[in-house]
Amino acid sequence: MLRVEDLSFRRRRGAPVLDGVNFSLAGGEVVSLLGPNGAGKTTLLRAILGFLRPQAGRVRIDGEDVARLSRRAAARLVAYVPQATQNAEPLKVRDLVLMGRTAHLDLLAMPGAEDRAMAFSALERLGVAHLAERPVTAISGGERQIVLIARALAQEARILLLDEPTASLDYGNQLKVLDAIRSAVADGHGVLCATHAPDHALFLGGKAALMKEARLIAFGPVQDVLTSQRMSDLYGAPVAVVAHETGRHARMVLIPFPDHAVPPRDKPCDPTSHATQQAMRPIRLLAASCLSACLLAGTAGAGERTFTDVAGRAVTVRQPVERIVTVGSVPVIKSFVFALGDAGKIVSGLPEFARRPG
Repeated sequence: MLRVEDLSFRRRRGAPVLDGVNFSLAGGEVVSLLGPNGAGKTTLLRAILGFLRPQAGRVRIDGEDVARLSRRAAARLVAYVPQATQNAEPLKVRDLVLMGRTAHLDLLAMPGAEDRAMAFSALERLGVAHLAERPVTAISGGERQIVLIARALAQEARILLLDEPTASLDYGNQLKVLDAIRSAVADGHGVLCATHAPDHALFLGGKAALMKEARLIAFGPVQDVLTSQRMSDLYGAPVAVVAHETGRHARMVLIPFPDHAVPPRDKPCDPTSHATQQAMRPIRLLAASCLSACLLAGTAGAGERTFTDVAGRAVTVRQPVERIVTVGSVPVIKSFVFALGDAGKIVSGLPEFARRPG
């Protein structure tokens, strides 16, 4: 269990970088740490690692005050996963992961067969054991990041700290890294992940911690913390958090929201007005992207379109059905679906959510 208690840190003659931060992280739990640049996220990670001495408060891991521990003792409790860089050392993957065993070795001691077995096991658990004999410089950025997570697992620390683990990675590698994080959580590790991607926090689930101007302004279950209003306030940009249903599952996603298209709350909503139509543009884009994931290119018809699906079947799709209702003076999009021909099956749909952020 990680406990951060009233943690405060100020650089000499400067403004606070951390100001009374409190939260906890249990084993088998993930907390996504979000906030704009300069909010204090990296400083918080460094303080938890014991690299910074806070002016007030403390960090406890399994009841131990990190400030009172040696570096070796702290490394047995908490592991750090930095961003993978292009300037990696020319080590073999297995040797890089084996470095995670250093915290458990005596000074000048060499890793033994058990250490090597634990390093290889960490690679296996993340599905990258086939990379063991390859040089770190010869694998992709996403694979390198997963290898760094494997090194942290080999360290046998219960708490893992990740600093923007998906930065500079393409979308496919981002998903692989996120799956590796979920695997670590499933194995019982507590994971604190600093990220600039709210969608990744929604994907990982668990809890979210929002930082702004050195303070923790919200903490709790991710679906409760990451609201449209909070995200808009946090980043100073209008966004909407909506639920996207795919089959049996519903996943929250973040989409841009045109602030200029939001009418005042004291004015009724006209579904046919230009402002409402502009506000619905990101919703149409999201629904269209959902549809394109299911259907391939087809031909246009009068009032309907015919596509070929991934199974090679012809599918006739009617135009989108939009239905808007109002709650008081606030417009709400009740449904936005694509219907499949005569069968009337829904390809993509969005449940109701407030059209105004929050």
